[in-house]
Amino acid sequence: MKRVAAEKKVAIGKSTVETRVGLGPNDRGTGFILSAELHVTLPGADVEAAKDVVRGAHTTCPYSNATRNNIDVKLSVTPADRKDYDVS
Repeated sequence: MKRVAAEKKVAIGKSTVETRVGLGPNDRGTGFILSAELHVTLPGADVEAAKDVVRGAHTTCPYSNATRNNIDVKLSVTPADRKDYDVS
C-alpha cells in the first residue's frame, strides 16, 4: 500500500489490511479451493484514490501475483469517509 500510494502521490494515513481466507468445495473437480477477502482501510484517502491504490497494490503484490487466477479474491476499502466500497 505504502509504495503504491507514494508512487501515486496519495496520502493514505495509517493503513491496515484485514484478510479472511476461506476453504470451499472445488466445483471443477475433487478436493477443495481457497478464497480470500482483503479489506483495506486508508483513512487519509478519498474514495477514488483509495480504490486506485488498492488496485495498484493488488497488481504489484507478490502474494497477489502468486495466486492470481488460482483463487477467488475479493477486495474492499474504507477510505476517509469511513464507508466500505468494493474494489474491482
